[in-house]
Amino acid sequence: GLIPIPVLYVFVEIAIDTAHFVETVRTHIPPSTHISLLGTVQFLKAVHGSRAQLREHFGATQVDVPQAKPLSAGETLGCTAPRI
Repeated sequence: GLIPIPVLYVFVEIAIDTAHFVETVRTHIPPSTHISLLGTVQFLKAVHGSRAQLREHFGATQVDVPQAKPLSAGETLGCTAPRI
């Protein structure tokens, strides 16, 4: 039969310098480019935090944070990554 195995999920958030990320994107990607922001669950706060700043530079319709349910918007995980 099946033996229950106790599992402990530890949520980890990785903080990055979003100001540096935004400035790097602004410097290296032309403003007319459509961009999609994605990351693993550990970086979702940075993805969403960068979106508003990047929309100011690229335009609201040029910055996308796609979603593939059941994952959160902007989250990518192997084969459940959103189609772009």
